[in-house]
Amino acid sequence: AVSLLSEHGLDAKVLAGGQSLLPLMSLRMAEPAQLVDISELAELQYIRDEQATLAIGGTTRHVALEAAGLAGSWNAFSDAMPLVGHLPIRIRGTIGGSLAHADATAELPLLATTFGANIVARSAAGAREIPAESFFRAHLTTALEPNEVVVEARFPEPPAGAASAFEEFAERAGDFALASACAVVAVDESGTCTFARVGLGAVAPRPIRSPSAEAALLGSRLGDETIAWAGDAALDDCNPRGGLHVSPEFRRELIATMVRRSLRRAARRLQSGDV
Repeated sequence: AVSLLSEHGLDAKVLAGGQSLLPLMSLRMAEPAQLVDISELAELQYIRDEQATLAIGGTTRHVALEAAGLAGSWNAFSDAMPLVGHLPIRIRGTIGGSLAHADATAELPLLATTFGANIVARSAAGAREIPAESFFRAHLTTALEPNEVVVEARFPEPPAGAASAFEEFAERAGDFALASACAVVAVDESGTCTFARVGLGAVAPRPIRSPSAEAALLGSRLGDETIAWAGDAALDDCNPRGGLHVSPEFRRELIATMVRRSLRRAARRLQSGDV
């Protein structure tokens, strides 16, 4: 596959699940002369727990990740996967395809950004790991070279006892998210937050972290006041645009609400021991 990509260069596109590329081709936003079909590469279909790292193969289907029932600190994955499009899309769509497509409203890019994943890209010359913060450059734009294919995503495990959660808002089930948030938090024995990651989706040209929300959480107890403060603080790190049916002001309120909801869900999991 990578040899074919090297041979055809810019004239070739990778076809995995086809759930992103084929719509672009229908809209004439992509017109590749050659398609390199990697959908049946079984060696890239896996979900593995490898030495404090969750490794997911590039051609793993969304539905496989949904059915994996990831729990504990990986609960955000179980929250997010049912939100990916509709069931037929999750049956065909792949993890590597979603990451390579880099839709700023999509769930996998936000998970990768929040958890600090490394994206493994392979070409005929070899493999390289690209941190998510460098991989996603803008809407539908990544650091992938034309002759590279995503073969794996590697998610470092959060600290022991951490909990995570994912929330998004769309006008209808399966629609593109108008705002989404992913939270990963851990607390010490006194209930003070010692680790915080807050990611924001659909409010910038790429998924982003919110340093302001994270700073609001660290060193504080995860009560209602702190969570409300973190939701407000997240607005300091984004300036969302309006859309066909929403104003920028409405989207700002949505992202603050999604941050609060994700943090409340993660806090409940910490309290119940679901970590």
